[in-house]
Amino acid sequence: MTRSARHRISDLSAEQRALLTRRLKTRTAGAEAAADAEAAAQAADGTEAGHYDVVVLGGGAAGLTLALHLRRARPGVRVLVAERQEHPVPEAAHKVGESTVEIAAHYLRDVLGLGEHLEQRQIRKFGLRMFFSNGDNTDIADRVELGSSVFPPLATYQLDRGRLENELGAACAREGIAFLPGSRVLQVDCAPDASPHRIRLAVDGRERLVHARWVVDATGRSHFLGRRFGLRKEVGHKANAAWFRVGRPIDLGSWSDDPDWHARLKEGRRELSTNHLMGPGYWVWLIRLASDAISIGIVADAGAHRFDEFNTLDKALGWLRRHEPQCARAVTEHQDRIQDFRVMKDYAYSCERVYDGVGRWCLTGESGVFLDPLYSRDWT
Repeated sequence: MTRSARHRISDLSAEQRALLTRRLKTRTAGAEAAADAEAAAQAADGTEAGHYDVVVLGGGAAGLTLALHLRRARPGVRVLVAERQEHPVPEAAHKVGESTVEIAAHYLRDVLGLGEHLEQRQIRKFGLRMFFSNGDNTDIADRVELGSSVFPPLATYQLDRGRLENELGAACAREGIAFLPGSRVLQVDCAPDASPHRIRLAVDGRERLVHARWVVDATGRSHFLGRRFGLRKEVGHKANAAWFRVGRPIDLGSWSDDPDWHARLKEGRRELSTNHLMGPGYWVWLIRLASDAISIGIVADAGAHRFDEFNTLDKALGWLRRHEPQCARAVTEHQDRIQDFRVMKDYAYSCERVYDGVGRWCLTGESGVFLDPLYSRDWT
């Protein structure tokens, strides 16, 4: 290690050094797992190393869950997942999918067997909750509230996406799936016949060629195969979103002292719901996370609220002060803890095709379709 590298490491905080150590360990373990998987495949059927049944491009929630599902449905299948980000990722990764609905919770818990992780490392969600506008929205107790007063019978969860993806990556390694974090897809040459597809990756600064019977695009909004094949299709739904996280909990349940409003709940806390502050042509989501952060986002119809009214942090805070003053006041109190800010213009889109059995490719997750009429970070 060079002296300059040692100096750079010494300048890191304890948390940053711990994260770097975990990433290096995981990277080594991932490389060893990939090598072991290839060796096992060779020993079993003589297949050349670097040849897989399925190569998944993208190791987010969609790619990792698909890889696990394939492995469990067909234990002999050889799967490689190529993910651009290093692992482990930061726990509070800022991605779509911070809140599960019932079908996604069932899939993660009961199909993939992640019940222990969800119960111990994530937050059980207190259902979906909506507050409809009333006057100037200065007292949440005056708004019509739609939401359960007890925990719904089917458990759902609020997700720190980084925590989930780290757990999924570890599960893939345990089950012999070759997982290559820190790899970039350079080129995919789809074979026109039954020959293997050729995928060129950049791993640790070196080029690596792998072959696959099937290739799956799980690159999300990068749309790797979708762009190549010209598959994207507009849907005419013009809505925009902006969101950020605050690095401390914000308890929506403390916004009113009305005893009748508080007595409406028989159990649970409103702050643990996926909360929506509803207004004409918009809603604002508030999603409490297990990392003691909260995700707050604005979703608005472009015909009712121009995107340039909230497409920067300062504009978004001003927009909240005009439309949701209680939320704006809570955020302003902790403005120094705002962690990030993202926007998404015209977020809804579709795709001409997501599967080709003859060509042996498919798209999954956001690589293909993202319509979500209630865009509030739910993962379905």
